[in-house]
Amino acid sequence: MKKPSTQSNFEQTATDAEPARSPQFGSEPGPSGGSDLASISTSPWQRERALTLHRICQRIQARIAKGQSRSKAIRTFSRRWNGKPFKVNSARRYALSAGRLYQHYRKWRLTGENPSAFRLHYFPSNRRIPAPVLVRFVELCASREFPSLRAAWQMFCRRGPGNVRNPKLGYHSLRWNLPRAGFAALKGQWKTLRQAERQIQMLRLEYTAKIRASVPERLPRRRTKREADFQI
Repeated sequence: MKKPSTQSNFEQTATDAEPARSPQFGSEPGPSGGSDLASISTSPWQRERALTLHRICQRIQARIAKGQSRSKAIRTFSRRWNGKPFKVNSARRYALSAGRLYQHYRKWRLTGENPSAFRLHYFPSNRRIPAPVLVRFVELCASREFPSLRAAWQMFCRRGPGNVRNPKLGYHSLRWNLPRAGFAALKGQWKTLRQAERQIQMLRLEYTAKIRASVPERLPRRRTKREADFQI
């Protein structure tokens, strides 16, 4: 006899913990009965993300309690939500592959099964570094070679007035403001330059050795033929 297929959509799952609906941006009661959204963020899309992931994890747990395997439940909701746009900001989309959703579910279980488990730790906007300061820092990185981005930033901060003196604008602020690929590209070019310099030195030594082996140190003196002089 043919076994009935497992329904994958929220609307088709009548036995889930609660019916599917769009996230509401009010207070979401946690396991203790209080509100956990106050510790997430005031940003609407972050609140929507936290509520959505919280409800998805609740539904995964409900399916596991009814006998469905964890991997199957995670794959079901991954297909349903991966790539789906946010309701408050359609430019953002959920990145919920099966592996990523498993990480969210595991973190949700370990942190008390509440929406605050999905809090995003972003730097505040007052840590932005002005564009002229970043330009001077890039010019310094292009003028000499540094072993790391941190070493370049420390040197830049010690160079005197006009550079960064705010202690809050540290290395992490630089990483937040500066594209990561920029310093890597500069470092790659410096590495290429060093390799070219080493190659030039090797060629210099090679050609010098060939010249010394084939050409004498001193050229023989040229003998000039003297004409006979019969004058007395």
